[in-house]
Amino acid sequence: MVTIGILENDYHFKIWCTDKLNTDKYNITTMKTIIAVDMKVAIPEYSKHCRNTGTKPLPSSTLDYYLKNINEFFGMANCRFKQSSKNLNDKSATVLNSGYGNDGETKYSSIQKWCHHFEYTKLNINIETDFSDM
Repeated sequence: MVTIGILENDYHFKIWCTDKLNTDKYNITTMKTIIAVDMKVAIPEYSKHCRNTGTKPLPSSTLDYYLKNINEFFGMANCRFKQSSKNLNDKSATVLNSGYGNDGETKYSSIQKWCHHFEYTKLNINIETDFSDM
């Protein structure tokens, strides 16, 4: 769903390196690459994608239970994302100002969401993301 543009970095998930993360399950104090996922968006999009491809999706409660019980799960914690509009393809609705900020970058509103946090490097996934900011 990332490769086809349904879920987007900074809007629906976030990947970063940190040595400080407090979740409801763990207190991380060693350097880890973390992925935080907003499952309130990811699970319904997963279900829709399965139905569109003729596959029966797992029930959301089963999927949530499975994800919370894998070794790579660090726990639940708040994570700040750029504010998404209702239309996932229309990011223009999230821009705070029609112009640019003092640093020349477009400014977006942000929102904190209660998210699933995983150790990204131990998951069997590869999401092309620019890690140059880390």
